[in-house]
Amino acid sequence: DGQLVQAATFRARGRVPTLTWADVRDGASIWRGSQPKVGVSGATNLADEGLLAAIAREDAGEPTGGDRCREIVDCPGRD
Repeated sequence: DGQLVQAATFRARGRVPTLTWADVRDGASIWRGSQPKVGVSGATNLADEGLLAAIAREDAGEPTGGDRCREIVDCPGRD
């Protein structure tokens, strides 16, 4: 998919968010991905933003999203 490829170019090492856990009872999920390449200029990427919006809609269990809490957490790895 073209949007996925474009989003990958905006992420460190091309790692797009990937589903790592999902609760079958309420649809909650945890996704893992690498840092976006925002940089000091505050760059954005519409494909990456669209991908995150799609994940949020699906996690809410509704095609237009819901009012459930969503958080993006930065957990850097050890070097």
